[in-house]
Amino acid sequence: MLEAPSTRGVVRGDNPQRLATHLPKPRKPSRHTSLPFAQAKNLVNALAYAESLLPEAEPWAHATIAMEQSVDFDPDPRAYLDLQGRILKAIKRWLKQLHLPEQFLWLREDASFGEHSHLLIRLPPEHRPSLELLIRRVGKLHDVPNNRAVVIKPERDRQTREPDTRGMYTRAQRCGVLLDLLKTMAPRARYAGQPILPAIGVRHRAPCPIHGKRSGMSTNLDRAARAAAGWRELTTPAELHAALGGVIAAAKRGRDRRKKQRKRARHGSTTLPPPRPQPVAYEPTNDLAADFFD
Repeated sequence: MLEAPSTRGVVRGDNPQRLATHLPKPRKPSRHTSLPFAQAKNLVNALAYAESLLPEAEPWAHATIAMEQSVDFDPDPRAYLDLQGRILKAIKRWLKQLHLPEQFLWLREDASFGEHSHLLIRLPPEHRPSLELLIRRVGKLHDVPNNRAVVIKPERDRQTREPDTRGMYTRAQRCGVLLDLLKTMAPRARYAGQPILPAIGVRHRAPCPIHGKRSGMSTNLDRAARAAAGWRELTTPAELHAALGGVIAAAKRGRDRRKKQRKRARHGSTTLPPPRPQPVAYEPTNDLAADFFD
């Protein structure tokens, strides 16, 4: 007599063929045409928090990475984020080996030369060449005739045009880079009924559609780390403008004031300002004028 087949360990409906056809498909990454205001606030707060922990003259650098110029580039959004993740992990290990703090912000954009990432990172100037080589090696990046795969600024001093040796050593320089990176914010974004972009001081440019996560930062600068440190989040356009445009305007006023002081110091010891003309008493020259004044 034949025995019925055992059903021990078999789950009802556990048909491999059926499971293969009913497995959930991986969800496509979300698509953002413009940088959301919430992400812009997060970036501004992260930089402002980092500035509160550092001295004024702490050098940073701004790297632009053309991911589409990678040998392994895949147009799938998940592949892009995976490639960027490998580069960021390598940078973290590299910074740790150099005993440097892991503090950086990143943002993705799309342009005529393809999709790319911006990296604003705390870095001494002498390590810029090593960072460029690391990014190129890990990402398998190569230059093309009209565009370099990795550009780390500042490369030259604005005044002397000599190779830069100080890096982005002022807070205004770093705020200026972030202010430029916020250019793809949604132009219709409003706060309390008022447009956000002019209130913050951002010049809007053509938006670019990005699939997947659009911006981020190191874990020691994210919202959780800031909350643990007691950081009060900047939320209103006025606060965000003070943390960006206000810093730049104050630096410009200070620069203009120092320029005037140097100019006075050069000319003040050798030349004196011409004396002001003194009022002269009028004396009538004829009888008609004398009768008028009498």
